[in-house]
Amino acid sequence: MKYLLVLGLYCNVYRKEPQIRFFFKDQLVDEFNVKHHPDIDNISTHKDILKPKGKKLQLESYLIKSLPLLRVYEIDIIDSIDQAQIRIDIENNDNNYTNGFVNKSTFLCFREFLLLPKDPSLYRRFLYSARKRLNSVNYAWYRRDNYFFDLTTCSTWIGNNGQTIKYRKLRYYTIGGSGTLSCQLYKKYKILIPLVHRPYQYTMDNVMYDYIYNKYYQYANHRNPD
Repeated sequence: MKYLLVLGLYCNVYRKEPQIRFFFKDQLVDEFNVKHHPDIDNISTHKDILKPKGKKLQLESYLIKSLPLLRVYEIDIIDSIDQAQIRIDIENNDNNYTNGFVNKSTFLCFREFLLLPKDPSLYRRFLYSARKRLNSVNYAWYRRDNYFFDLTTCSTWIGNNGQTIKYRKLRYYTIGGSGTLSCQLYKKYKILIPLVHRPYQYTMDNVMYDYIYNKYYQYANHRNPD
């Protein structure tokens, strides 16, 4: 089955761009330097539409303005695999460390870290189920922070400096220094997903997911067939 693996990064570069080496099941997927792209507006969610001066901002303009640097990878995973690990090694030693003090350094933020089925019809079936549950008698037990396909729900950052960040907190923390980000995936509903606590109470950031699908297939349709 094919998936779309999405990285969305904010990066505040001090002097040197951090380097990322991205692995899936210990196989190198990509290696790149992250360009300077700070979260100027400090926007924590893409679902809320800003209303500057009382006028509603168009959704497309809002997303373009607020999005982190997005990288989308197509990954083909054998159906017989029931577990897998994603690992991201970060080399980032850019700071002004002097006499035991640091007041300037390069920081990263993993705002979007997703594994979506490449087939959008499969995603929409999960979205339909989530909306149906939202309007059911189970609404009182509904958890809006339980995002489906969001790998930050089960990722752990372990820095060489001792910094440790787990789960949903990852999306809102800045990461400084070198270290490793890892995420374990499990087979459920016949697809690989992160460990979703109480999966019957999940929700989705469908605004963001729809945007990724639309952009990905728009680009795919303009590829040169030769």
